[in-house]
Amino acid sequence: MVCAAHSFILGRFPRRCQDETFGDDPNVLIPGTPSGQGTCARTDGGWLMNGRWQFCSGVDHGKWIMAGSTGTKDESGNKTPNMLVVMPARDLIIDDTWHVLGMRGTGSKDIVANNAFVPNYRAIPIVQAFLGTIPDIDRPLYRLPIPATLSAMGIGTVLGIAERGIEEFIEQTRIRQDVYVGGAKANRSGLQMRIAEAKTQVELARMLVERNCDLLDMAMADPAPMPLDARAQIRWNATYAAQLCRRAIDRIFAAAGAHATYNVNPLQSFFRDISTASHHGVLDFDTVAEIQGKVLLNAEQNYAMV
Repeated sequence: MVCAAHSFILGRFPRRCQDETFGDDPNVLIPGTPSGQGTCARTDGGWLMNGRWQFCSGVDHGKWIMAGSTGTKDESGNKTPNMLVVMPARDLIIDDTWHVLGMRGTGSKDIVANNAFVPNYRAIPIVQAFLGTIPDIDRPLYRLPIPATLSAMGIGTVLGIAERGIEEFIEQTRIRQDVYVGGAKANRSGLQMRIAEAKTQVELARMLVERNCDLLDMAMADPAPMPLDARAQIRWNATYAAQLCRRAIDRIFAAAGAHATYNVNPLQSFFRDISTASHHGVLDFDTVAEIQGKVLLNAEQNYAMV
């Protein structure tokens, strides 16, 4: 999902960059992270990238890496714009830091750049990219704002984990027996109540996800940039849906019995993965709740990063 999201972002880059990136393989994976963790500085013909970027999902499987950056000041004190760039993986160091609770297979390791050169045609201003206001973009899909759209993509993965988790819990619980007092676990009222509520939470999450799809479709039909309130609503819908999914899996895992703790039990994997996925920056509950609250109350906030 993350690599596909970066392909979506690459639709904003100059055609020369797109041809270079996709030329050998239209299905190329593009790992990376668009957040401005590293720095960029102007140089002749392009930019010099330095620093460390965390959470570069799929970094072992891509020839190209996408990264956001924060501009530095030149000798005259002028600040370089924050840039979003595409770099060959060979120009970067991969640091295996990904030893984590869940989603272990994503390989979301760190990358390190030491004066990696990026030509002008492989860099775009990050604020314009995030807002969907890069000039001369003729495809509506690539005029969508990045943070809101990434949250809509990310919640799809979380929802899928939760829906499969509900199915797996039902399948296992229908045949479980109580080893201490005897009888079928499915006849226990506590378990019945847990699955009833958890399944409804996930169903409500899907409604929020589908609402986001509608909002993004509406945005593509309008040539104007998506307004702040719509962007914030998408972020909130995705984030709250993630919370519903996480709470649903927490609820059923607590009642799944000791066998659910084994590595071979899929419920353990769902529990770990959904907890980890819910920590993604675009789905951070406190941050996005604050964004939505500020929009509702017309309070001041960083307009471009929503």
